[in-house]
Amino acid sequence: MPKDPVTSGNAEAGVFAYLQPYAALSGAYAIVVLHVTKSRAERTGMATPEQVREALTRKLSGPQSEGGGTSLDVLEVTVSSVFPDLVLKVRVGVSGQIWEVSLDYQGYEASLVSGDLTEETLSYLGLLVRTHLFEWWHTKETERFSARMGRRLS
Repeated sequence: MPKDPVTSGNAEAGVFAYLQPYAALSGAYAIVVLHVTKSRAERTGMATPEQVREALTRKLSGPQSEGGGTSLDVLEVTVSSVFPDLVLKVRVGVSGQIWEVSLDYQGYEASLVSGDLTEETLSYLGLLVRTHLFEWWHTKETERFSARMGRRLS
């Protein structure tokens, strides 16, 4: 007999059917229960990668300025993971060049997507991403860690 759909690895597919333990004892009627289970993200209240991508795209798309200096144009946001780390790839245009920058958030920053994506949470996450993009841009020539974060596409 399959495990409980909430704890079963098979429940990730979204639909899980099994016989109730008392079905065999119910006489002429067999009771089949079809459970529609939620994904791991939905069960834990965690935002899905697609939800985070859509929300960050709304927050960050277009030109981002640091107050009169460099302007980065956020072209695309990709979210490959939300748990245990929040892993983003952000495609930016700056000074006539297009770059893909990888941002990996752990701990508190990653936990920002572990609940509802409130406007306050999204604003803070957007500020973090924007700040890290500008920090990456200004240090990519001098810091090896920053240099590894970005890949020039054109």
